[in-house]
Amino acid sequence: MNVKTFQYLKENQPKDYEVFVIKSDSEFIEGISVHGMPEDSKKDIHKIFKEFEDKLKPYMKDWRRFSKKNIIKEYSNTQI
Repeated sequence: MNVKTFQYLKENQPKDYEVFVIKSDSEFIEGISVHGMPEDSKKDIHKIFKEFEDKLKPYMKDWRRFSKKNIIKEYSNTQI
């Protein structure tokens, strides 16, 4: 897990962030903003995320990334 702290321009005003990064690519950082959150809550998030990663580890060999623009026909979109 990566924790990133940075200053971000939002509505033309600089704002400080501390984020548990869940996904990042060349354009975006996505995650849980924990700036100003109590340390106990940050530790809880880290623990939950670590447990999640550990449980998924055996299945990560099947991880795939798909570009939406290359999907030519969608058969279903089911929320579980």
